[in-house]
Amino acid sequence: MTPAHRVETLAQTGVDPGYKGAVEPPADPDALEQDVRDEGTRQLTARDLIGLWGWQRRTGDVIDFVDRGLAARGLQVAPHFTEVQLDGLVTVSAEETTLTGETAQEPSGTDLGHTPTRAAGEDLSRHWRIGSLPFARDVVTVGFDEPLSRAITRMVQGDFSQLPVVNRNNVLRGVVTWESIARAQLGHRGATIAAALDSHPLTAQEQEELFVRIDDIQRHGFLIVTDGDNLVLGILTASDLADQLKLRVEPFILLGEAERRLPVDELPTGSGVRKTRASGKYLTLGQYPEVLKEDACWARLAWPYEQDDLVRRVTSVKEYRNELAHWDMDAPETKTEALTETKQLLSLLKLIDHDPRP
Repeated sequence: MTPAHRVETLAQTGVDPGYKGAVEPPADPDALEQDVRDEGTRQLTARDLIGLWGWQRRTGDVIDFVDRGLAARGLQVAPHFTEVQLDGLVTVSAEETTLTGETAQEPSGTDLGHTPTRAAGEDLSRHWRIGSLPFARDVVTVGFDEPLSRAITRMVQGDFSQLPVVNRNNVLRGVVTWESIARAQLGHRGATIAAALDSHPLTAQEQEELFVRIDDIQRHGFLIVTDGDNLVLGILTASDLADQLKLRVEPFILLGEAERRLPVDELPTGSGVRKTRASGKYLTLGQYPEVLKEDACWARLAWPYEQDDLVRRVTSVKEYRNELAHWDMDAPETKTEALTETKQLLSLLKLIDHDPRP
């Protein structure tokens, strides 16, 4: 559904029909620019947007590249495509103009053929936003004047620890939790939601940096995600955060153990690792595919596996490690096959019973 049709439907019915996904994304960045000129805005998913430049995931370099590609065409995107999940919607429009009618100029030195070098120690936390995490968006809420028993019923049925309290327009008024309910009942304050209301719940917006809000989530157990008008969009809980932490930490743990279990002492000194071994350094995961291809090394190992198969597995794991090392924020969700390959390689190495080096 085009933006123009959405606006027309909203004006006629008072209800936004939303993005239905019936319209194919533009064919390329030029087509995106033309759509914006024709319609004023163009809505598409973050995945489709970066796909216009040939990318599938949002690494740090990809984010910078697409940002510069949009700026070069006088386009802006809201919310930013790092602030939503890959299949979340963003809206592309023309950059705002100044009073003189000129668009803001892009800083020099940002041509599309060059990726700027980040200063030493600069992190990529600006690319990790509240909205980039999957959190509950079909939020169960209660009204201010509803009976407290209704909140208790919904919390038990849904196994919720909290419920946002909203008015008839879905504007956040507060929150009820098991703790606030207990205080209300012990204090005999009444039997309505208002008696157990915490009127100052912690909130966050999708564009906020994730890392600066982790302490709040840890202390309070949740953040209510709202928009600029304080409408409830969802809830991000400590459980959601723990699930994402597992997704992002587990690959590094598995890769680290697999690399430690790859052989060092068993390799002959006459192989391609001579210089690395002579300097007292360990081999990197990236060196092992070439090393394992050498017949002398493979014969020395005497492993009961097929040489070509193991080389293929190590190569796949090496590529996965490289993607993670380049801040691929979408890798845990989109590289499940590579993660499985890493687990399988680790299982094969464990069967050899090779003690990992410290």
